[in-house]
Amino acid sequence: MLIETFGKPHGHVGLGLRHLHDNAFEFRISRGIQVVFLFFKPNRLQLMMTGNHDEVRAWLKENV
Repeated sequence: MLIETFGKPHGHVGLGLRHLHDNAFEFRISRGIQVVFLFFKPNRLQLMMTGNHDEVRAWLKENV
């Protein structure tokens, strides 16, 4: 489902897909938990971490 919604901004609403930095993105798996992943063209994803808002921000600060 994630790959199919990539590049279709109107489809991102349900996932809460957000561009964070360069090739880093996040999506929601619940109200309080986000998944951070890296997107590599043409169609490869690398999951990096899951966590709440504060954990994601801390990870970004250390890794991006």
